[in-house]
Amino acid sequence: MISPNKIEKNLEQTLQKDFPNYLVIRAKYLVPLTGLPINPNWRSDTHPLLEQIGVTAYGILKSLNFIYHRKRFIDISDFDQSFKNIYFHFGLIFDCVESLSRSILLIEQELGLIDINQKLKLTQQELINKYSDWVNIEYSKKYLDFIEKGKPIFFYPQNDHTYLSLIIRNPIKKNYNKFSRNIKDYRNFFIHNPGVDIFKEMPSGKLFTIKKEFVDKSKNWADLQFLFNLDKTYFEDPLNMIDNDLQSILYILNNIWSFLDLRLKKIYNHKKFSNLVRGFIREFDL
Repeated sequence: MISPNKIEKNLEQTLQKDFPNYLVIRAKYLVPLTGLPINPNWRSDTHPLLEQIGVTAYGILKSLNFIYHRKRFIDISDFDQSFKNIYFHFGLIFDCVESLSRSILLIEQELGLIDINQKLKLTQQELINKYSDWVNIEYSKKYLDFIEKGKPIFFYPQNDHTYLSLIIRNPIKKNYNKFSRNIKDYRNFFIHNPGVDIFKEMPSGKLFTIKKEFVDKSKNWADLQFLFNLDKTYFEDPLNMIDNDLQSILYILNNIWSFLDLRLKKIYNHKKFSNLVRGFIREFDL
């Protein structure tokens, strides 16, 4: 067994306590199938989709490690940017989860285990129906946002987490969709409103950030000041927010990994799997 790398060692206690299914899949599949990155000189001469599984799984750990490291310094130095970067990495975790699920399903398709088009591709009539519903329900609101806030109008007939929806089941699917959307919206809020920061109340020195459910009320610094003076319950301690979101994401990831375990087992035990990886030689610099 390949020993844990530096990041895995940094997160060892957290993984054992809150994300144990990562360690299970690491031992059973990530190392033997993908040569999970061990050091900066790592290279993987393997099937591209297996390589992508290794890279994205490792990317989740890197973002978790960043969050754990940076949250310790929020109230010491550069707390505005540290807080924003932490939520960028929360968003990256979800991006990696969705990319990972896509790679797994594409391997299943190559092995003949699933027909992705049959599962995901919408017919012309289904697209027309979705667009008609969107126009009747959403377009007026989106148009007002376009006029008042300069936000472009987009129609999304399929979600970015569609691949993952074929792997996980409710209630984890419902929890994931809601939580990932909230996190991504919060991340995008800071990206598109650069004048909005977390702030320090004086003279107490306490830190505050706008809660996720109230971001539409605070598009600039003046809005924040007005809301804070109006009602402090619109705001939350940023460290508490990070800790709560971190526990939520670890819980969701651990449950998702139980589904991934089943999918990878099917791939690994498939009679055509050896043909899939034949000709590729996995090499590591240990």
